[in-house]
Amino acid sequence: MSEQMNKSMEGPDLGSDESPRSSVNSHEWQNLMENSQDGTKNPLICHVQDCMEQLRIHVDKSLQAKKLVEDDTTLAIEQKKIVMCEIDRSIERLIEKLNPNQVTSKPSDRSNGNLSGNDYTPKGANIYGNSERESLV
Repeated sequence: MSEQMNKSMEGPDLGSDESPRSSVNSHEWQNLMENSQDGTKNPLICHVQDCMEQLRIHVDKSLQAKKLVEDDTTLAIEQKKIVMCEIDRSIERLIEKLNPNQVTSKPSDRSNGNLSGNDYTPKGANIYGNSERESLV
């Protein structure tokens, strides 16, 4: 399964037109985040920045949790297998949500049979002001 995960995490080459990383450089993103032309910060851009930071933090925490389970000596082998399987399944579902065009799982691979997992789809355009944005954290 981890081999499958590594393959699904591979993306297009950095230099290719298909790579989202090659379309905008970090300097452009930094300028966009700092201030708009009128000198104020765009609430939507701030919200996206906060979401991306939270995503990075939670990915790091998930990988750390996986490593802790792998290294743990107090869990029984069967318990460890169950926890690792759930971590792998959760990671797989998240990858599918982040990259829906590359769904590699079969419905039978899921214990709950729900291919999209616990899907969240925003309902309409939400623009958050400063006070609302802070409550999202």
